[in-house]
Amino acid sequence: KDKACGIDGKSWQDYGEDLDENLDALVDRLKAKKYKPLPAKRVYIPKNDKETRPLGLPAIEDKIVQKGTARILEAIYEADFMDCSYGFRPKRSCHQALKAVNDTIMFKPVNHVIEADIKGFLDPSSYYTPFHEDCLKSVGWSSNTLIRKPLRLPRQI
Repeated sequence: KDKACGIDGKSWQDYGEDLDENLDALVDRLKAKKYKPLPAKRVYIPKNDKETRPLGLPAIEDKIVQKGTARILEAIYEADFMDCSYGFRPKRSCHQALKAVNDTIMFKPVNHVIEADIKGFLDPSSYYTPFHEDCLKSVGWSSNTLIRKPLRLPRQI
């Protein structure tokens, strides 16, 4: 994988050179509750000809922990999500969401269509709500370290 490095400067290739040792050390830190996510590296990518948008790049180990946490949370909560929900769900895509919107508009009675572009809507500080707090209580001790802390605003680089 040829992706940009996080604040630690490690690439997937760097991490993979001692993969077994690195993963063993990560698991040990998780079990001992000593794992602490690093701040995300903030870079700016082009949005259009004149604007850029911020992007937070997590460190490799943080990506690994985030993916594992996501899999656990999916197993717990996927059955509770509404069928019309598409965002960040396994086996769901933006194309399926657009088809569902199109089918609804074309074949069901619709009185209003609203378009919105909310600045900063997906910034980390905006998507942690009281709903998430209730969900995290059922996950246990690790929710603070594995979910809340990575949602801090990324460090400017």
